[in-house]
Amino acid sequence: MLDNFLSKNPMKNLNLFQLEKQTGVSRKTWMRRKKVDIEKLKNNTIQIDFGGSGEKSYIIFEDVVKLIEKNWNNKSGMIRDFKIYQEVAMSLYDKAKESYEMKERVKKYKNEVVVLRDELKIAKKDIEYYRERYLSVTIQSASMADRKKEGLNDVMGVDSTSKSTLQKISSLNFKKDYSELFDKK
Repeated sequence: MLDNFLSKNPMKNLNLFQLEKQTGVSRKTWMRRKKVDIEKLKNNTIQIDFGGSGEKSYIIFEDVVKLIEKNWNNKSGMIRDFKIYQEVAMSLYDKAKESYEMKERVKKYKNEVVVLRDELKIAKKDIEYYRERYLSVTIQSASMADRKKEGLNDVMGVDSTSKSTLQKISSLNFKKDYSELFDKK
């Protein structure tokens, strides 16, 4: 049962609570019958933090020479023990592949952030340019001499005392409110 647990959970921390939970056999029974084997396995356990995520994986690496000596006349036992090694190796490969893919995505996103920051700088410069142009046109359209000099036609006059003019300015329906500026078809 211990080998079965290890083959199903090659990357889990080996403790009596997990054994009881997975197998249904009480912790006391495990301690009484397999205490020596469990202690040997715990001594051969390595903790690894994959990718700096803070999540530690527990990997049991039993000495290969001891495995062969233990299972020299037991072919099925040797196959079972080496299957556990194979599963651990595949789990490590999957974690390494996942970590590599994550690093590639982070690299890609960092490049996208750099591009977006550059675009944002350009957009901010455009906004500032058009704000200055708008202010200059607004100021120039106030005097008749500047209108003629700059060739500004159809300048909307704003009478701040008229309620209807203020409503027109705050409205976004320009075609309706300023129909004289748009061609009628």
